[in-house]
Amino acid sequence: MAKKKTHKTRREKLSARYFLDKPHDKYTRFVLQMREVALEMMEYCLPKEVFADIDLVSIKLSNTSYIDDSLRAHFSDICYTGLTFGQKPFRISFIFEHKSTKPDQPVLAQLNRYISQIWSEDLNQDRNLSLTIPVLIYHGQVPIAKETRESLFKGAPLSLLPYIPSFDYILLDIARISDEHLEHLQFLLLRNVFLALKNHKNDDYIKKNGEKIIIFASQIRTTRIGLNLFKATTLYMMSTNSATFHQKFQTMEGELTKSENAAVKPYLVQLFEEGIEKGIEKGKIEGKIEGKIEGKIEGKIEGMEQLLKQFILNNPALDDQKIAMLFSLPVEFVMETRARL
Repeated sequence: MAKKKTHKTRREKLSARYFLDKPHDKYTRFVLQMREVALEMMEYCLPKEVFADIDLVSIKLSNTSYIDDSLRAHFSDICYTGLTFGQKPFRISFIFEHKSTKPDQPVLAQLNRYISQIWSEDLNQDRNLSLTIPVLIYHGQVPIAKETRESLFKGAPLSLLPYIPSFDYILLDIARISDEHLEHLQFLLLRNVFLALKNHKNDDYIKKNGEKIIIFASQIRTTRIGLNLFKATTLYMMSTNSATFHQKFQTMEGELTKSENAAVKPYLVQLFEEGIEKGIEKGKIEGKIEGKIEGKIEGKIEGMEQLLKQFILNNPALDDQKIAMLFSLPVEFVMETRARL
């Protein structure tokens, strides 16, 4: 086996620019590094008898990832360590796909490699092998089924199956969970996260129910974690479906309560403007590095072009005229920016 490569995980600073690249991966990573969200995810995903054995006080975020170079093209992970009530150590690994596509390799083979990385580190550190519960988070449009030894080796004699490495894992296929189920989920943090991951490209749902994605329950709305989740979810939606989400944002006032409107509407405006300003700032920085900046106007043009490029990539079906209206720009500028992609 190739030498394992583990790396330390770190919480990224949340900003509009943070979601410009690989937004699904970064959003999932950001929210699952919040212990409160991770605990809700564990209770939602794990069998009741497994969750009942966990000493929740012992659960803590690990700063190590076990994704090696071979797996990094497909997955990211967030790991938590903990103890059972019998003081037995274990690890829960949330493993999520970078892309919203069906895995192109057997999941069991990839998870087997993942667990082997953990055991390899255990042996190198002269400690007992870790018991790991893998949770695979998937939100692609093509359904996938949980793999078994029998499905992986179809037609193999039953007498040979015991010689195949076997372990269980949890498959969370978010796209296959109904909106009605998610909207009535009792996990108040997890509910919005699931709705965002499932419906980030669903124009019809966003137009009708966008507030259900970003408006968190009143009892958590003003807490630190509630504000962080609101900001992360809003920026994620802006980065993945900016046109539709911005249209919804402009008409949302009449669908919010007075308290929601007072607390949320100004912050939404701030986040949207921040997204534009960050794009402009990035353009200035890149212009300085390349020696092409000749003043404030040029920097703003480059920044806006950078923002437009990412917006067009995320919304390829939206025509140039609508984009020009959305950003109050000449349609020729939008057309030229698209041509340079």
